[in-house]
Amino acid sequence: LPAMGDIVEPGKELIVFSTPAELRHLVEYYAQDDAARLTVVDKGYDALVTKHRTLHRVKEMLRVMGL
Repeated sequence: LPAMGDIVEPGKELIVFSTPAELRHLVEYYAQDDAARLTVVDKGYDALVTKHRTLHRVKEMLRVMGL
């Protein structure tokens, strides 16, 4: 099945973190910046509905099975 990076672009369509300190920083940042938070929400939603619908998942499963 596709990797997360094949569906959404980390940092633009999905916020990721590597450490608890980075998570804390990101939570504080996005809690205070509505526009930045909503931009990620909108871009993430758009990516999911265009690249990760049920039909996309079924096609990928059939491809992996060689069908």
